[in-house]
Amino acid sequence: MRSIFVAVCALGMIAGLGCSPASDVQPLPQAETPEQVADRVMQAASSKDEDAFMAILTTKARESLSSGDNGSFGGQEYDSYEVGEPVIDGAEASVPVSAVKGGEPENVNLKMRQEDGAWRLYAMGMVVGPDTEMTVNFENIGQMMQELTAGLGDALGEALTSTMENAFQSGSPEEIALKLAMFDALEPVDAAVVDSSWKLAENVQGKPRTEALSGIAESIDLSIHVGDHADVLSETVGIDTNEMSKLEAIERIANEAGLYTVLPNLQDWGIATAFMDGMADAMGALIGGEDSIVTVEGPGAEAALDNAMQTETPADNAITFTADAPAASPLFLGPFRLDLTKVEENVPHTTGNLQLQLTAHGLPPAVLSMMETHEDSFQIQEVVAPDGSPLIDMDMSYMGGGGVVGTAYHDTTSRELSGLLRSVDRIARITGMVELPRPTSMEALDFSTMVSGGQQTAGDLTVSVDKMDAFASLKVTGPEDVVESLVIYAQAYGPDGEPVMAHYSDYQSWQPGEGTFSMNLDETPSRVQLKIVLAADISLFPFAFTAVPLLKAAEQPEQLTALDFGVHPAPLKLTFVEITKRDSNFSEAKVSIENVSNKLPQSVFVDFVYLDGSGKELDSFPHTINGSFSSDGWSPLAKPGEKVDTDQTAFQMPENTQSISFRLNHVEFMDGTKWEPEA
Repeated sequence: MRSIFVAVCALGMIAGLGCSPASDVQPLPQAETPEQVADRVMQAASSKDEDAFMAILTTKARESLSSGDNGSFGGQEYDSYEVGEPVIDGAEASVPVSAVKGGEPENVNLKMRQEDGAWRLYAMGMVVGPDTEMTVNFENIGQMMQELTAGLGDALGEALTSTMENAFQSGSPEEIALKLAMFDALEPVDAAVVDSSWKLAENVQGKPRTEALSGIAESIDLSIHVGDHADVLSETVGIDTNEMSKLEAIERIANEAGLYTVLPNLQDWGIATAFMDGMADAMGALIGGEDSIVTVEGPGAEAALDNAMQTETPADNAITFTADAPAASPLFLGPFRLDLTKVEENVPHTTGNLQLQLTAHGLPPAVLSMMETHEDSFQIQEVVAPDGSPLIDMDMSYMGGGGVVGTAYHDTTSRELSGLLRSVDRIARITGMVELPRPTSMEALDFSTMVSGGQQTAGDLTVSVDKMDAFASLKVTGPEDVVESLVIYAQAYGPDGEPVMAHYSDYQSWQPGEGTFSMNLDETPSRVQLKIVLAADISLFPFAFTAVPLLKAAEQPEQLTALDFGVHPAPLKLTFVEITKRDSNFSEAKVSIENVSNKLPQSVFVDFVYLDGSGKELDSFPHTINGSFSSDGWSPLAKPGEKVDTDQTAFQMPENTQSISFRLNHVEFMDGTKWEPEA
């Protein structure tokens, strides 16, 4: 099915927007026939000659295409074309052209009008059915693109407003309802219930692939989007799917058809999603109306217009298929699918980045809730080169965690790579562990009146209200081994009795036999319900990716350059220039950074030491200064021998600060190495 964009691009020069100014074109010879002008159009298209194409247009079309930044001239490379006999009606003419592009035939009609005694192009049409033509009018493009931009602006503005409102309201009504439903569903879960949520109940061998895929996907709240693969997916399943997880069976059936699956993106992109929705809405104004860019005429007009307006956009929960193999086959670990989604190599810095994405669909709500708060659910344990040397800093700790969307769990983690020398042509192995928690014992408490000192018991535990306002907290006491391993979930209700979402909630046990559960709300709650997980079963799923190729290894240096900063005490010299802004929260200062080493520093970790007018230290605060980041990656703070002035936020700067000195803690370089001062 062709979208409107495909139809428009097939017409040829619609990509030629924002071209030469209307006053710069040369007039056409008046004696040229419509056929000769049509030949000029096709030649300009095939050679991508922007000026020649603009010279053929009517004045209104040139002005429309020249208004604003509407794109760049793309042209079309035709294998061959043949200009037919024109149909002339007074001052207007339509010239049929039979063309071949990429081995496929195309029939277009070039619409012309006499202007200043010469035939000029104002529109192009493509035959889309018997006696039915879709026409692109170049004379309306400028206005319509402005309307498109305005529509997108409105959509983005509404999305931003909605996002900010939801942020200040601690969640949208939909998010609050989902959290309440998940809280209500929290209860001990049998192992058999968990297993049945992700294990395939029947062997689908012998069923049509589309039927089998749809049935499996539906059982875990997914759908499938066949796209252009209907033929191969209509064949029967030949593999034995016994003992497979549902996610693995879907992948293996696709593999049998020469395809690979792409799971739906579970990230909430918010404004980006609104942008795409706004694009779709705005496009509706460009098609079908009297003054639109695209019009359709003929007995099949309604069907053709419907076809043009349809999109191939999959549903939000759709699994899609591609013929492109991933860099590494996904791993299936119980209910989970683990993908190696990125291996990035930074040449010539011998560094890089790898990214893993963990997904599960259809697990019971109680398990999903525990996954969302289980700190060690997804761990990378080692990333090593063929010689066994580590490629990641194992001493580095990483914050993060997974999230739940509907009945799906997702978690993405990445690690910085270093030591990617020329001899390291592959990552020998990436190993780790995924944990699946299942609650086996749980107690529910309901503090219907929030009075400080009020308390309830749950088994051997005593829970009492410690502080009850917008920053609510409850104290938990009991046996030390129980208190330190508790998992607590809460649902709060506002003064009107309606459920609310906390900005955050947290449980910590700082002293033996004593813990504190805290919540940050918009206002004092009238009621708080608790569910306390007293015991849980943890299933462990180890994983290993092996022999992951590093495609840019030959471009990396053979060895790292030894750090040299001569007689200087450190590779960087930081100098205070001036205080540029005094603020109770975020003061600012200009800091000069001089690179006196032979390497490219990416970050410096430094204490800002705040001094009064006499040079006395008032206070100090740790800061990190990084090089700039762009789509091309990180840039160094300063090149060797270079001195640059930077504007830095001076956190926690005392009011009477007059100057700043600096204590360098360590410097990280773009080749992954680190400098630290001697103790």
